[in-house]
Amino acid sequence: SLLHGMDFIMDHVSRSIGIQVGTTTFSDINYADDAMLLVTKQDDYEMALRSMDKNPSTLGMHMSWSKTKLQNLGHGPPADALKIDNYMV
Repeated sequence: SLLHGMDFIMDHVSRSIGIQVGTTTFSDINYADDAMLLVTKQDDYEMALRSMDKNPSTLGMHMSWSKTKLQNLGHGPPADALKIDNYMV
């Protein structure tokens, strides 16, 4: 099912990302086939997005690059644009 597929994907992607709140680490928020990845370093964006692109294909799912956005939810400058394969994010 789609829910189990997203759980599988997020389990693989979220092992190396996340934000710390107190003693708890949050790596993602997902609902159905939408996901938000939480990273603390801009260098982690590309790794997380490439993993999100690679893992779903094993389940017949595909990344929607036109819907993919980078957003800085904390302090600091806006997220830099990123080119992955032929797509600008």
